[in-house]
Amino acid sequence: MKNKFKLTSLFRFFLLLFGSLVMGFGVSLSISTGYGSDSLSWVWQGISLHTNLTLNQSNMIITLLMLISPLLYDRAQLGIGSILQPYIVGATAEYTLNRGLSMDVS
Repeated sequence: MKNKFKLTSLFRFFLLLFGSLVMGFGVSLSISTGYGSDSLSWVWQGISLHTNLTLNQSNMIITLLMLISPLLYDRAQLGIGSILQPYIVGATAEYTLNRGLSMDVS
């Protein structure tokens, strides 16, 4: 039983990692093509364009603001994925945008 729990937790962690990496690459791809993006990516990009913050730093600010209400009302909603996912997505998006690994469609 305990061994099954460890395998399930490990599998869920790898799903979190893989999904966050794919999402980060998708965010960088949508930003670099200019064909539109999701609403949070627009907020991150707007903050990073109008301040000296990077895309990842603006992601962290918005994430911290969004995590305030679950912290105040129901901490059971928060897990390790709530904390790790924004870091992984922001770091992946910033890395691919800075390295030029995303496609430039003109």
